[in-house]
Amino acid sequence: MVPEPATDKDRLWNFSWIPAAIRFLYVFLFTYTGFSKLQDIGSFAKGIRKVPFFGDQAELIGWGIPIMELMLAMGMILPFVKVQKWSLRISVVLMAVFTIYLLLMVSLVKDKLCHCGGAIGSLGWTQHLVLNFIILGLGLRAARKKN
Repeated sequence: MVPEPATDKDRLWNFSWIPAAIRFLYVFLFTYTGFSKLQDIGSFAKGIRKVPFFGDQAELIGWGIPIMELMLAMGMILPFVKVQKWSLRISVVLMAVFTIYLLLMVSLVKDKLCHCGGAIGSLGWTQHLVLNFIILGLGLRAARKKN
């Protein structure tokens, strides 16, 4: 059998700068939202207290999420390829969790609670969900790339 020729899409994704650019998108996003949440940690934790199932752990989650975001962002810029790859993979999982949470909030909860930091918190629910799905899809693609 003759192998199929590479498509333009395949050639585009073979450039090593695209996964790196996506990784830096995650670095920017997690740094921005992590610092934003820490700047207003009281409000962030107060909002988490209102979420069913998580309210009892508001302080732990309130500090844990932004610290995790910042640690993952740092891991993605360290000069160790394995650390970068694992940080990106864990970041993608965290983004999936955020997206599932947002999807559940949009579809099941009357009083929607968003605790995102900065400008992201000012997005409408549909815009926020679309943004999350785009970032999640890009992250999945970058995490699957071997180099």
